[in-house]
Amino acid sequence: VHCIGLFMVTAPHLVRPRPRLANWLSSFLLLAPSRALVAVRPFIHAVQHHPLRQRSSAAAAADGAGAQLVWLTGAEDLRLSDHGGFEAASAAGAVVPVFVLDPAVHLSYPPPRLRRLHRALSSLEAALSEEYGVTLVVRRGGASAVLPQVAQECGATACHVVADDVEAPMRVSQRAACAALADSGVALRRWDGALRSGCPWSGAAAASLPPTFPEYASAARACTLVAAAGAPKALTPLEPCPTSEGLPGVEAWIAEAAAAAAPAVRDAAARGSAASTEQPFEEVALAMCGRGAASAALRTYVVDGAAAFADATFSRACPPSGGGSPSLHCAGHERLLAGGPASRVFALREAATRAIGPA
Repeated sequence: VHCIGLFMVTAPHLVRPRPRLANWLSSFLLLAPSRALVAVRPFIHAVQHHPLRQRSSAAAAADGAGAQLVWLTGAEDLRLSDHGGFEAASAAGAVVPVFVLDPAVHLSYPPPRLRRLHRALSSLEAALSEEYGVTLVVRRGGASAVLPQVAQECGATACHVVADDVEAPMRVSQRAACAALADSGVALRRWDGALRSGCPWSGAAAASLPPTFPEYASAARACTLVAAAGAPKALTPLEPCPTSEGLPGVEAWIAEAAAAAAPAVRDAAARGSAASTEQPFEEVALAMCGRGAASAALRTYVVDGAAAFADATFSRACPPSGGGSPSLHCAGHERLLAGGPASRVFALREAATRAIGPA
């Protein structure tokens, strides 16, 4: 025992101290004679307080051992299953999911999209609370200002965020917020929901995208197919959790978005002369945003086939009449559906695109 302790103190470059080894030595010495225990205690103290071990602890903290922010942008990341952010955060520490309502980004959405966003957030908030005991933290403002503040409040060491969105407003917000988090010392963990990995045109190599679709399809088939992951088995809530402003009612969002619309749009709405622009089958798309609804619909689509799924899902293009005239887009689809089942008039992938795509 004396030799073990002396070797670890005099040759730390050969044996890197670890908590498990120090604990083993402590347990072993409990069985040793008292004289040996007294003699070796200085060596145990040296192991536990060696600078290499202290640096190891600091490195672990820097790598994300503290609270883990999961920034939910609303850009294809409002779910628990197959979510790279929740999966990585659950293995690293206490999880703090955050949604930042950015008026410059989210309140530019039209009412149907705001309703889908609100439904998905409400569903996710309930799932986090009921299944994991975790609170969804909702804040309002620019993400680049809000997220570093939340990270400071909870002592977060890492933030998990989905890859940059294809839409410019959200993409700009993501990049600005990630830069602000990095400046404040928070490590960034990016993830994406790609179905295939190793595509040569992903990320910085986007210029290598094949020039024709046959070449693209051939290259995509050669990429590795990624299996979808399930929901995390457990999420550790942070105590105490940062305060949440809570989700407002969806009609409040819609009213605020309307007030921020372009003057010509507001004037037309005030005169009652604005024609409806509602898309057909919006009720179907909204229903798909509930908990597990899109996953269940996808399973039905794969098992039963596109035709059976279309006929079972799409029976009415327009919502129930609320006293106003439907949009020309809705009316046109109602006319098509009047002649028979949806599978007869839908394009090959239309059912999945209209039902599952918006969710």
